[in-house]
Amino acid sequence: MSIRTILIWIIIAGILGAGVLVTRAQQQASRDAQPASSTRTIGFDPVSISAIERLVDDQREILEQDPTRLEQWSVHWAQGGMDHRWAVQSNKAKGALRMLSTARIQTLEEDQLNTIGGELLLRQTDGSSIRIEFDSTSSGGFNIIRIEHRDTQGVATARWFGRIQRRVYDALISTNLRQWRSNQLFELPNSSIRSVELEAGGLSLVLARTSSGWIIQEPFAIHGDTQAIENLIKVLGSLQANGFVDDPVDQSTTGLGSPIAKIRLASESRNPSLTIGTRADVGGSSVYGQVETEMGSALVTLKTDQLAKLTAAAEPYIARTPSSETLGSVVGIQINGRDARLRFQAKRELGKWTIGESQADSVNRDAIDRLIGLLLHEPATVVNVIDADSAIEPVGSVALIGADGRSLDELGFAIDSTPSGMRLLLIHQLDDGRQVVWGTVSDDAAATGAWLTAVAGKRVP
Repeated sequence: MSIRTILIWIIIAGILGAGVLVTRAQQQASRDAQPASSTRTIGFDPVSISAIERLVDDQREILEQDPTRLEQWSVHWAQGGMDHRWAVQSNKAKGALRMLSTARIQTLEEDQLNTIGGELLLRQTDGSSIRIEFDSTSSGGFNIIRIEHRDTQGVATARWFGRIQRRVYDALISTNLRQWRSNQLFELPNSSIRSVELEAGGLSLVLARTSSGWIIQEPFAIHGDTQAIENLIKVLGSLQANGFVDDPVDQSTTGLGSPIAKIRLASESRNPSLTIGTRADVGGSSVYGQVETEMGSALVTLKTDQLAKLTAAAEPYIARTPSSETLGSVVGIQINGRDARLRFQAKRELGKWTIGESQADSVNRDAIDRLIGLLLHEPATVVNVIDADSAIEPVGSVALIGADGRSLDELGFAIDSTPSGMRLLLIHQLDDGRQVVWGTVSDDAAATGAWLTAVAGKRVP
């Protein structure tokens, strides 16, 4: 290669190197000339917020935390001249607070907000507050905001401006807080419920919890089936709204003026109720319901399949065992004949049965134990309520005697034949002439029925 060629290459390399240096200097100068962007958060701890007020188009909604139940939030709003309140899904409330507290805001030197599209007021537990005003328009996926902090005395301590992601505006301004309402109709722990009232099809049922278990109070007084009633409470506790109806609807449409059913629950402090109206769709897959709680009322729609297991008939909730007494409370039995005269008497002392002054023989001892088992422990095959005009005539009665010598419970008895064998009937007489009848088909029931019939039929002087 000639010296001339080498010199030419050296000159070209120098020119290119100078160009790179000039370009880099220009780029650095451009960066230095641009203001450094700054981001920050609004500046609050989500757990310090006790309420969020949302104001859009003169419509105010308030999301409030329950001071006694920190996990519970409710939304409060005015509509149709009335105040409304309803529990919200706590995960929605907490999610909104997390989103607000962690949102990165690009700060601005000047207030660029033109038209207010809505505002949020965050109230903190110490009495201070943060107001956030949102511009109604967005650009590049961001909305302009204006933020003002006030201390516990209501004095402004800071005012600044920025750009926040559009998703925050969509979640809290474009969407009203009522959409976070809980679909759960009865916000009551099952264990806190003290009574249940059901009305449907002309029937009325009242169930009450006592220290010894559940009882039926109406349409008659009898001990209840704890498992069946607890299952009912679980069904009631799981009832959910399919949707909320916020626009006014005439009672002729909802059917609430002549409801098909009513449900009332009661705890020590709350008494929510649900009135069920007519169908809410052409196919009849949903119905209207009016819910009344300590927070307020709401018109909702419910899926009809949620109500399929509900009945106001008493029979499904009657205990499957004829007596509600416990073995420890029973110290004696008496068997009376059809004429109500005493035929047989036994006492239990130190775990052994005595008849008169002597211990019961093996035949009577086994018969008494079978009878006690059928009265207190073995579930009946069937339980029915018999009308007064179809009442069964007992062939005798058996009384359970307590430590003070008084009768704890008394039941009539009879036997009848079925394709499965002889059935023992134990009968509780109701005040209105009706009878609750427990029918049991088993070897023990057949043996007990034969023994009771024989004892009650004995002649007495």
